[in-house]
Amino acid sequence: MVFWRREPISLLGDQTMRQMERILWAVPLLVCLGCGQTANQSSSKNDAESRLKAAMAISNESMRDTSLSNVAEYAADKGDTQVVLKALHAIGNTSLKDNHAQTCAYKLHKAGQVDGAVWAAKAISMNLCAVLYLASSPKV
Repeated sequence: MVFWRREPISLLGDQTMRQMERILWAVPLLVCLGCGQTANQSSSKNDAESRLKAAMAISNESMRDTSLSNVAEYAADKGDTQVVLKALHAIGNTSLKDNHAQTCAYKLHKAGQVDGAVWAAKAISMNLCAVLYLASSPKV
């Protein structure tokens, strides 16, 4: 006696039951195959935007800056340039913004977002640029 293949008890008939059985097997397969990278990318971009909105809503300035810097790095990992730039420009602490802008520029470049990396690098304040220039210049 085989339990997994019982004869269908149906008023629809054998032909209709076989077709329904095929559909029931095909639907999960199509759902799994249909979830491609574009669905993951759009969900990660929506996730980065929702994280940005949540970080912007924090009233404590130092906590907001820390959260925004984390959001900027998360968005840079995902390659979402717009969220990175919004988060960086919302950070009030200049040194924190400069450090994370540099990190985000590297991450965006690594993700293939060269234009975004340039814009993130432009978010670095002139003070840090001067320090980096002086540190890289040869000693006289």
